[in-house]
Amino acid sequence: MNLELYELDEIRVAFTLANGSFFMGLYYLDGIYDAASDFVSTGPDAHRWGMELFNYYLSKATKL
Repeated sequence: MNLELYELDEIRVAFTLANGSFFMGLYYLDGIYDAASDFVSTGPDAHRWGMELFNYYLSKATKL
């Protein structure tokens, strides 16, 4: 099993990339997840943008 864990403070978005789809949800300013803010998009442009978002946050994270 190959697993790497990273830590990042102050992230205000939750997202998942799976099978060419991009899922994203936002948080309220008080830190509670807003279940009504879920976005779902499919297609190569959405997946590419999700990968760019992932790489942005990964570049700011600290490996544990």
